[in-house]
Formats: sequence, structure tokens, C-alpha cells
Amino acid sequence: MFPSSIFPNEQLLSYQAPQQIGSCFPLTLSSKQSEPPCPLCSTPSRRVHSRYTRLVADLPVAGYRVMLELQVKKFFKASPDHCDKFGCKRWIFCERLPEVVQPYGRRSIRLVEALKHLGLLVSAEVSRSIAERFGISASPDSFLRTARGCDAPSDDIVVRKVGIDD
Repeated sequence: MFPSSIFPNEQLLSYQAPQQIGSCFPLTLSSKQSEPPCPLCSTPSRRVHSRYTRLVADLPVAGYRVMLELQVKKFFKASPDHCDKFGCKRWIFCERLPEVVQPYGRRSIRLVEALKHLGLLVSAEVSRSIAERFGISASPDSFLRTARGCDAPSDDIVVRKVGIDD
């Protein structure tokens, strides 16, 4: 049984039951993608180059830290000549898991969203202490970085009342 409430796409991932190690639950997830597309030119590939494990922090469960051990594959393209025809310079690429983690990310998308919302509500120092109570380990600078990465409000917003501080 796949925890669909935790990860939305069971066609993309398979998992092994976690075993508690101290105050941490490592959850091993493996990708099921057979022909992932190149992130630059979208050319699919079946040729596996290698496999490796990415460690990604996720939201805690019942006070325990959750670490995702993502077992992902690197792929070859059919040939370098094939890529040159399409103007793509990448011959080896790693499969992407956009519903779980950003490329090169060390925190799950769910954890980044939680940090962003908390960081936008209160100051970075207060966010850190609140997150610590929920079992999330993050520095005040982490909250500032995620808040800076947010989109600015659109210009379509109509201001109805202006306060004295505005």
C-alpha cells in the first residue's frame, strides 16, 4: 500500500516500509520511471547510466524527523549526434521527481512550502522556534531564503484600505 496522502503519484514512486533509527525515520523511495525525458530537450531515454541515492528532508511525523532516501537513476541519451541535431548539450541526465523535490533540492517541496508559509507569517527567529517545536530543523536564514524566493504579489490587487503605517 502506497501512502497516497503523503506522495501523490504511486505510478512514479515505490517505497519500502520505514524503520526507525533513533529519532529519524528514513523512508526509501525508488523511481518507477522507465523512459524519463531529458530536462532540456524532453527526449526520452531508456539507457540507464547509473543509480544513486539522494537524501531529502521531509516534514516530521509524530515528532520524528523523516528523511527521504530517493533512489534515482541517471540516463544516457541514444547518441551524442542525436542531441546535437536538436541543439541539446546534455548527453547524460538524472530523472526528475518534480512532485517530491526540486532539482538539486535538499528539502521536499512540502517542507519548503511549510517553511515559506511560516517564514512569511512571523519573523525568522520566531519561525525557527515554532518550527523547532514541530520537529523541523531550520535556521533563521533558511526562513529568509525561502521568503525571498516567493513570488511578489501581482499588480492586480486592489487596495481597499491603507493603514497609518502603509
